[in-house]
Amino acid sequence: MATHGAWVFVTVLLAIVHPAAAGTFVYVANGASSTVSAFALDPGNGTLTPVSGSPFAAVRPSPVAIAVSHDRRFAYVPGFNPSTDTVAGFSLDTTSGAMSVLPGAGPATGFGAYAVAITPDDAFAYVANSQGGNVSAYAREAQSGALAPLAGSPFSAGRAPSDVVVSPDGSFLYAANSASDDVSAYRVEAGGALTAIAGSPFAAHHGANSVTVSPDGRFLYVTNSFDNSIDAFSTDASSGALARVPGSPFATLLRPQRCAITPGGKFAYVAATLSDKVSAYAIDRASGALLPLGASATGSTPLPVAVSPDGAWLLVGNSGDDTLSVFGIDPHTGLLAPAGTPVPTGAQPRAIAIAGVANIIFDDGFEP
Repeated sequence: MATHGAWVFVTVLLAIVHPAAAGTFVYVANGASSTVSAFALDPGNGTLTPVSGSPFAAVRPSPVAIAVSHDRRFAYVPGFNPSTDTVAGFSLDTTSGAMSVLPGAGPATGFGAYAVAITPDDAFAYVANSQGGNVSAYAREAQSGALAPLAGSPFSAGRAPSDVVVSPDGSFLYAANSASDDVSAYRVEAGGALTAIAGSPFAAHHGANSVTVSPDGRFLYVTNSFDNSIDAFSTDASSGALARVPGSPFATLLRPQRCAITPGGKFAYVAATLSDKVSAYAIDRASGALLPLGASATGSTPLPVAVSPDGAWLLVGNSGDDTLSVFGIDPHTGLLAPAGTPVPTGAQPRAIAIAGVANIIFDDGFEP
């Protein structure tokens, strides 16, 4: 996989068509009903159709996180528990989207598993344990999807790590610590172990609760839920160190939560739970600064957001009214347009993962 050392930006719009080898499926972890809702996403009009058998039992209680492997064959759902819990694994039918529980109980997590991330090569998985103040690390078996704890796991983080992300080249991992208001940064070693990088943790602002890396790996964004802001950092391609972007932090609406970025790295979207809106931003390709584009009304108490692999659709989970909203993304302006009415989910949708291929990319993209 290419590293993110030198990138050349293209200035024309891309329209690249790939054969659709499998459908695009959306998986929603529902915290209060302990289920996972599954939908087929129509790439042409954004319609969501429930998968047969949905909702699926999450196996573990109160799931607030879900991740899908990059080969689209497996999903992982840790249970949120004040004591230790386990990570439930599922195999995914790439044709129907159906979920089947993997054999065994799954490996243990730390206290209060709150987020999960998988390396781009699908070799390792990581779980942020918000009440344990650490990150659990696992090796992933490619054929079976089984997870096995790594030696030295869990690895120390800040106070209340609430989100975790792996850089696009798989070299670094970042955890947002909502109680210590900072970001723990690690190098991902060859065997999956985590080593804190020089300068970690890096200061954010009050209530740093989510962390997102741009698709080219050059910028990192942290939402600060109690400060109503989003921090922007540039990342050092060699060391993984963070440097604050000029003008950061940038203002958000009330109580920002998760952030999602389009595949070409042109636009970012942030859910604001107390405003019942999702804000849109243009990303300055040179500096990483955010330019506000306006906000769109969602359902009640929006929390998770996700962009479809083709960059055409934004999905927003509304934890206050148990629905999922879909918006079309204008590839030129980044503005949002509602695509139909929100569809029902289970109780309190808390996380979204998407399994699909980029059938059409229509965005200002980058090339390695």
